[in-house]
Amino acid sequence: MKARRHNMEVGQEPELREVDWDLIKGHEYLILETIIEKVKYLK
Repeated sequence: MKARRHNMEVGQEPELREVDWDLIKGHEYLILETIIEKVKYLK
């Protein structure tokens, strides 16, 4: 819930109003996604 509140504050900026925040991935998630794909490849 804390991230959602942060997104609402950032979303008030005119140049960011069109951003779909549900599609944005953070760098931690991208690292985890990469690890999961590499582990799948090893199986």
